[in-house]
Amino acid sequence: MIEIVDTKDSRIQAYTNLKKPKLGQNTFIAENEKVVIRLLNSQLIVHSVLGTYQAIQRNITFLTAKGISPDKMFVCSKQNLEEIVGFSIHRGIMAEAEIPRNPALSTLENPIIILNRIYDSENIGAILRTARAFGIKDLIFDQESSHPYLRRSVRVSMGNIFTMRIHKAPSLEETIQNLKKDGYNLLGASANFSHPKNESIYKINFPTKWALLLGNEAEGISKHLEEQCDTLLHIPMSDTVDSMNVSHCLASLLAIWQNKN
Repeated sequence: MIEIVDTKDSRIQAYTNLKKPKLGQNTFIAENEKVVIRLLNSQLIVHSVLGTYQAIQRNITFLTAKGISPDKMFVCSKQNLEEIVGFSIHRGIMAEAEIPRNPALSTLENPIIILNRIYDSENIGAILRTARAFGIKDLIFDQESSHPYLRRSVRVSMGNIFTMRIHKAPSLEETIQNLKKDGYNLLGASANFSHPKNESIYKINFPTKWALLLGNEAEGISKHLEEQCDTLLHIPMSDTVDSMNVSHCLASLLAIWQNKN
């Protein structure tokens, strides 16, 4: 283990000032002991770990068994750790790992979740965790959405992102066209109840092959993409509520899909 005394030590630069959303050069930070353990149990490449003396010592046997060499285990006091990362730490351990390469669209499997202009990292993390809870392991996000491997997204996903294929679409419109050529039906979660394509989730029969488009937290699906949807879906709600959190919406839709199948 390497003791870090200077909080500006260049060897731990990847962990500095994490309160500001950032990704390294093809790397991300996993935070929270359970998330770090899931990371180390995954196929992803881990560069290093940083933690308090107690957290590293508590996991030393596991870290060693997973191939983390002593020169890649950085330890420091809780006070220094919090100064390094820029916020309070409760479970005292973090890890830096490589973001997986962007998988080819053709490698994704039915069904697929698609994100359109979703900015909030915690919402994305909740979407990832929800998708995996219902057995979905493939997700596409567009250029305007926050990256799913940002720290807060990874944390909220509870590490479930590590078992998913995440495809970044250069052009979401083109990606959707390619999915349709491959036989996918495009479903869109939409509160645009007056649209002629919009149906209650309770009334539709899910197609054999589908992708579900989720839109921006405030404005929903982009209008030009809404027109590409084969079917728009809504969840009937009390008239005192006009929308749901996007991850809650996904959970409801997937529960109904699973019940129908």
